[in-house]
Amino acid sequence: MRKEVELGDKVKDPVTGYSGTAVAKTTWLYGCDRISVQQQGMDKEGNLFPTQSFDEPQLDVVKRKSVKIANKVQRKNGGPRANVFQKEGVMK
Repeated sequence: MRKEVELGDKVKDPVTGYSGTAVAKTTWLYGCDRISVQQQGMDKEGNLFPTQSFDEPQLDVVKRKSVKIANKVQRKNGGPRANVFQKEGVMK
C-alpha cells in the first residue's frame, strides 16, 4: 500500500526514474492529486531545475521529510531565492 506523499518528501517515479523533492501538491476538480517534483541542484546558468508533475499514486516515497519546510514568512522579494525581485508597481 502506497503512502500519501507529503511536501518535503524525497520521491521517485518508478516508470521514468525521475527523482527529487515534492515541492507542490495540486488537487484537481475530480479528485486527481498531482505532485510537482524538483530535482536537487542547478543547471549551468545557476537556475533551479524545472519541476515535473506526476499523479500521486504513481510516486514512491524514498525518504520522508528530506527537506524542512520553512515557516510562512512574508518576504519583500516574493521568495527565498536571492535573484527574484518584485518589479516596481507590480502587485501593490
